[in-house]
Amino acid sequence: MANLRVFVSSTYYDLHHVRNDLYLFLKNMGYDPVMHDKGTITYTQDVPLEQSCYDELSTCDVVICIIGNK
Repeated sequence: MANLRVFVSSTYYDLHHVRNDLYLFLKNMGYDPVMHDKGTITYTQDVPLEQSCYDELSTCDVVICIIGNK
């Protein structure tokens, strides 16, 4: 059985440390975190960046959206 794929999203600069901690937690739990800053989203030059994220999002089982001050 495939691991649970978890898409993690947040504002970039202010929550980098939170995303990193969450990435380590998810990996230790046996899940597959899908995150832009970890290089797990496939980008191509012929598709806008946002569309690449939406396409990857559709392959995930869970979404975690971290909302900060920015």
